[in-house]
Amino acid sequence: MDQIIFEDKDNLNKISILLRQKNIERVFVVSGKKSYDNSSAREIIQPILTGFSVFRFYNFEENPKVEDVIRGVNFFNENNCQIIVAIGGGSVIDMAKLIKAYHDNFIDIKSKISNSRVGECSKELIAIPTTAGSGSEATQFAVVYINKIKYSVSNVNLLPNIVHLVPELTYSTSPYLTAITGLDAFSQAIESWWSVNSTEESIAYSKEAVKIIYENLGSAIENNRGAKRLVQQASYLAGKAINIAKTTAPHALSYGFSTYCNLPHGHAVSIFLPNFVELHTKININNCNDSRGVEYVNDVMNSIAALMGTAIEFLADKIYMFINDCGISINYKELSITRQRFEKSISNINQEGLKNNPVIINSEFISELYFSKLNNK
Repeated sequence: MDQIIFEDKDNLNKISILLRQKNIERVFVVSGKKSYDNSSAREIIQPILTGFSVFRFYNFEENPKVEDVIRGVNFFNENNCQIIVAIGGGSVIDMAKLIKAYHDNFIDIKSKISNSRVGECSKELIAIPTTAGSGSEATQFAVVYINKIKYSVSNVNLLPNIVHLVPELTYSTSPYLTAITGLDAFSQAIESWWSVNSTEESIAYSKEAVKIIYENLGSAIENNRGAKRLVQQASYLAGKAINIAKTTAPHALSYGFSTYCNLPHGHAVSIFLPNFVELHTKININNCNDSRGVEYVNDVMNSIAALMGTAIEFLADKIYMFINDCGISINYKELSITRQRFEKSISNINQEGLKNNPVIINSEFISELYFSKLNNK
């Protein structure tokens, strides 16, 4: 499904024009509780929704749970809404996708999520991201938790129909949030590049996203508006890359650390990216998981290193320093990640992500990550 892409605040009136062309009267807005005001979304978006009946849903947690989805679906159906507008970060856009997936198929939603089944997805979805990182606006996936276990619902019809990138919505983002969302997109771009599912198209998106984020995230953290605009565009490109190639081991491990260590997703992903970079630079014929072979994976890792201005043997340290320079610690002690919390967190690994990894990952390697020098500097 092709998306309609708009950019910049000055083009927001195109959304209200489209709504009127579609004879829309009742609009379901999914947003964050606080980010809607903190990001200036209310101020920027409200004028384009003047004249429509607006029903705003924000009663859900940062990492949406199935109970949140059920509550949102009920609210949507009770008000006979005709279209969904998501204004927020990755969790907000994921929640909007889940409401799209189940509003017309709302019996036993928990079972349907467990089996990755969706309904007709008959209502259109407009996504307006307020962060630059998740890339959810460019993917057909939505993450939801059932009893602290992460599930990913995937269907081509969950790809937002319209995406509007408004860099002004990211200007008030804090340095920490700018850093971790940017690093999430950075990890997505690198993971999709080395994924066993990568294609020429996805790699082109990955390369551009890695280059833009590496060169501009530091300035974006310092609130350079031009850099924030570029990082938002790179986040969208990284989303397009993972929509094709999917994420790998760093993302697979991250979800448990968000659940049990209370780390935002982008921070949790950053903990493991250098470790897997180091592993992949030492790939051999016995642990290669990519049908294109060891030489191919070596070429990928060399290409990533070259793009970041280093040699392959120094790439893990280069990425560690990039994360550190963004003000993000991946030190277990500083993050209060004890051995017990670590073991609890790795019990919630997403196995599908491990299958996409270019190197075969075993449980012994994962357990030994607790003693990694990169996380104990």
